[in-house]
Amino acid sequence: MNMKDYITMATAIKAIPTLKGKEAREFLRHAEEAERNYKGTNNRDDHSYCQMAHAILSKAGRSWEMC
Repeated sequence: MNMKDYITMATAIKAIPTLKGKEAREFLRHAEEAERNYKGTNNRDDHSYCQMAHAILSKAGRSWEMC
C-alpha cells in the first residue's frame, strides 16, 4: 500500500491568529464604536432578520413562534 491509498480522516487544525499591538487596539476601538452605535430594537419581531424568518416560515407552513 502506498501513500496514495491512505484516506485523510481529519482536517489539520490551523493556528488562530492573535491580534497584538496596534492591530489589537484598532480592532477594540472599532468593536467598542460599533457597540456604542448599536441602536437595538424594543421588539424582536420588528427586527429585519425575524421578519425575514417569519416570511420563510410562513411560506413553509411552519409556526412563527420558532423565531
